[in-house]
Amino acid sequence: MQISNPQPIEDKKSFGANITDLLADSFFIEDGLIGDFAKGKIEEVLNDLIKKRPCKKEKRFEYKKIINLIDEPIIRMKLEDMYKSKYENYDKN
Repeated sequence: MQISNPQPIEDKKSFGANITDLLADSFFIEDGLIGDFAKGKIEEVLNDLIKKRPCKKEKRFEYKKIINLIDEPIIRMKLEDMYKSKYENYDKN
């Protein structure tokens, strides 16, 4: 009996990705365009960005990481723009 080596798993971004891209890769989410977890995280970032008061430095860096994980370019670019507008001066300190 011969044991074959498994094929390496390709590094795919799927956090906040478009459903058509995910389905093309045989990955299925039942609840709409993006999963509930990703949607909740994106909404958390968005809610902070529309508030007038800035959040703590640790939270800002968490939000920046979440934005960088988003594979849907339109959502990612809009959140990046909003983040820069709000926190550009804070992150320099």
